[in-house]
Amino acid sequence: MKRTLLVFMFFIIALYTNAQSCTDLLKQLTNGDPKIALTAYIKLTQSNPDKVDNVLKKHIEEDLEANDVLPSFWEQFLPQQARLTDYCNKNGFSYTPTDTIQAYLNLLNSSIPFSKRYKAENELIEHMKLKDVTAIEYWGTLYCDRRGQPFGLPDTLSVSIARVLDIFYSKHWTEVTHNKQQLRLYLKKSYLLSNMGIIGVCNNYLVKFSTSSKTFVDTLSNMISWEKDNDIKGQLKRLVNGKYVELDYSEYKELNRHGGTIPLKDFLHNLKSYSYDLADNVIIDTTGSDYSVMADKILSLKNADDINKIFRAITSHPSANMVGPLLRLVNDSFAISSESITYDFMGGGSSHVTHYITVSDVAINAISVFYNFWFPAAKKGIPIDIKAGMDESAANDFSFDGPDEYKQRLTAPYWLELWKVDSADHANWGRMLYHEKLDIARRKDTINANDLNMLWKSKFYTAADRPAIIYMFSKVMPYYYEDIHPKMGDFISPAELTYFDKVKMDKSYELERIMEHILPQEDARVMHFAKRQCGYMDFKEKSKAFMLLGKYTDYYSLWGDSLIKDTAWRKYITQTLEIYRETLEYNDEIADADAVIMELNNKSLPSFTARICAIDPGKYKEYRNVIGVDIEALPYDSLGSLFTLYNKGFIQEGMLEEYLINDMGFLLPNERKETLDEFISNYYKMSEKDLYANYLDKAGIIYKKPNGELDLQKIYSMLKWDDVKAAFVGSTNGAGGEQLPSLSRILELTFHTTLGQEKLFNHYLTGRGGSSDYATAWRKYLENNKLVVQDNYEVPSFSKGD
Repeated sequence: MKRTLLVFMFFIIALYTNAQSCTDLLKQLTNGDPKIALTAYIKLTQSNPDKVDNVLKKHIEEDLEANDVLPSFWEQFLPQQARLTDYCNKNGFSYTPTDTIQAYLNLLNSSIPFSKRYKAENELIEHMKLKDVTAIEYWGTLYCDRRGQPFGLPDTLSVSIARVLDIFYSKHWTEVTHNKQQLRLYLKKSYLLSNMGIIGVCNNYLVKFSTSSKTFVDTLSNMISWEKDNDIKGQLKRLVNGKYVELDYSEYKELNRHGGTIPLKDFLHNLKSYSYDLADNVIIDTTGSDYSVMADKILSLKNADDINKIFRAITSHPSANMVGPLLRLVNDSFAISSESITYDFMGGGSSHVTHYITVSDVAINAISVFYNFWFPAAKKGIPIDIKAGMDESAANDFSFDGPDEYKQRLTAPYWLELWKVDSADHANWGRMLYHEKLDIARRKDTINANDLNMLWKSKFYTAADRPAIIYMFSKVMPYYYEDIHPKMGDFISPAELTYFDKVKMDKSYELERIMEHILPQEDARVMHFAKRQCGYMDFKEKSKAFMLLGKYTDYYSLWGDSLIKDTAWRKYITQTLEIYRETLEYNDEIADADAVIMELNNKSLPSFTARICAIDPGKYKEYRNVIGVDIEALPYDSLGSLFTLYNKGFIQEGMLEEYLINDMGFLLPNERKETLDEFISNYYKMSEKDLYANYLDKAGIIYKKPNGELDLQKIYSMLKWDDVKAAFVGSTNGAGGEQLPSLSRILELTFHTTLGQEKLFNHYLTGRGGSSDYATAWRKYLENNKLVVQDNYEVPSFSKGD
């Protein structure tokens, strides 16, 4: 009955779409009745694409408050959906689901547990035919990622459709690629879906081609010569050229005519025919003298848009050869843009001032950006000698980030003077000016964290500059240490802590932030540094420092490991925290203190269970987050201590289930009390491996052979395809692949290895290098040990495009 009504609805929509104008339909999208709004939207998706474009252009500025039943980005979806249905109508493809397909889609669009969802996905993949796939995609763009989707909740429907499409296309890839019309349809969809303006695997359709043979690439190349559809032709060119660069077709045509580059002469002669972004996306054939040609052209123009296009081309292909020609523009006061500045008055109110940005400003800014160096704005009576360095007053006015763009012209005298005295060596100015910035920073008593980042991340930074950088690190106010972003691997070594001998920290967070920048390793110098800094703090701050360093930094284990060798210091910290613990009022703070005390005394949670249970429930009624105490080190055979705490009421309802699912990786069917009580009972009766297997079996996951042995081939396929937590359109918010943690743990217990990965707090698989990485590692293990045969459809997953 439902199927008959759906077919009838699509028929009626198609019949009457032309009778209703697109304008009327657009207005109905705001109707408070979801059925009316959705029906109007579906009609629009099946309307003439050009009419849809026209009505959107006319009415999009009205900022329609569309009904929440529509897709999140319906304004971007609609033109692509209309083009899809139009293409299908003209080429004989169906976008209406069959009875069987619609039944599965309805099931996936309902609230069902993972076990039923996973079963439905697998059955749908088996029932699908190539003629069904477009209907699923079209339907998915209508019903996935709706505006009314609650924030933060996983869009399981979109994840299900992504998995179904991913596996189906890979299994039937030969059918797609060896049928001209199916291949054209796939390429058309790849273009339309990628232009919907939303994240998701809808953007990754071309990834399936990434392992194509040269013969097939030649076939794609030959298609370009006869393909009439510009969308398909554009995708073919992206594949053949190996470049995923978005360009308008007209620009592709121009780019292709010149074999991948545009001669500068043509570019300058036809400025109005190129878009502003083209200067970024193509190679303009420039050589040293060409910058002079561009400067001459700028001086001859009085059109701001054309001038900006030339500047875009210059700054997209920067070279030291551009400096001289650009300096010829420093006196050009022609305004090519503006910048609105708001000034707030101390007594209230504000003033808005528009500053016009000139050719000179942009030219100087281009040079400044290239060398990553900004002079202070010129001031009367402040001379500057580049070779000798700035004088102190100029240095204090120095800005590493650069002045406002409209002030750039004021720095022109410095660049002109530098050109006058040292133009022959302008190719090496970058390194010289970088040292100038280092000298300026050395003369300052304090330095801004952002300024230090500019120095640290500069392309002119070398290992030889490291001592100066570390020295300046200590000049940053400790409060701002967290704003510093050192290069990967360039943390402060224990030996370099001597630069901080004069720094005195009296706040716990200051010590925590600097410790996060120190190379994590056990070293007596680090402990000495921490001791000395704690000595500057009062009792409360010192206690907080002990807790912070023990709980929230990479030094969690360092405190424990190092202090085992320093009995007196460990005893002092423990006693301090025991006293401090009694002053705390909030359960989370008490739990944090307990966690550090446990670590320092090398205690496990079970040894603390009695202590926790002895707390006065009346005083610490809300002391229930003990689940976070040292949980990452809790072995499976110590789970009984958690159950004791749970039964005593020290773990909030739902928290224990969350831990068992997210951290231990059990595939529990739900979070009801009955489920947890059953789990606790099973825990004391079953082995660890059998307990994981029990819940996999209950979920209907087929991972064993009839004789009870592990079916490694089925597990292998799940590791390959089900670790992809990607949505068709929109965000996943963590949905998908729920059975993989349990399967991974069973593999660990079977083969007695964790592949060198250790379990960390807050999500089982994430703690083992990320779910995708760990699943890949297990697949490689099974392959390398010849325990499985690789799938016969080795076509890349959509996820490889993320």
